[in-house]
Amino acid sequence: YIVIGNVVVYFLSMLSRNMVDGVISGVYTENTEPYAQIDRPIVAFDRYLGAHIPMVRADHMQGGRLAAEALIQHGCKCVLPFGSVEGIPIEATMPFKQKDAVFERCIRDSGIGYVSYENKLTLEAPPDELLELLLMQNPRVDGVFASDNIACSILRIALRLGLRVPQDLAIVSY
Repeated sequence: YIVIGNVVVYFLSMLSRNMVDGVISGVYTENTEPYAQIDRPIVAFDRYLGAHIPMVRADHMQGGRLAAEALIQHGCKCVLPFGSVEGIPIEATMPFKQKDAVFERCIRDSGIGYVSYENKLTLEAPPDELLELLLMQNPRVDGVFASDNIACSILRIALRLGLRVPQDLAIVSY
């Protein structure tokens, strides 16, 4: 998917000029303004872009539950989830954030330890150095819940640190 604002404007411009028949947008940006004036076929994937644009979405509440259950069944005692982005409303514009709230509730209800990490800056993945520091500062962590790109980084870092996956560190991605 494309996340760079100018590229979004470019594709919407192509839509307005009838160069494409429609757009399926999976962009996770806070700026929905470019979509407001478009009167052509647009479908949003997991992102609210406006009342006039239909949205296709996954069952994120079930996804959060299944992720938590996987780590619970694996026997994890302390998990580190990556997903919360401070200041972004869960329901309003990015429904995929529901998974994080459900995951946290399920883990806390089960009595498993929970290390909070909130990305205060961006939807982008944290740098590897920060991920490694978080793992090293939290040696009790034996489970991670993250998006695909962060999970791949965590796997690479865990192996570099000599951790066995999934024996020492279970990783669930959604």
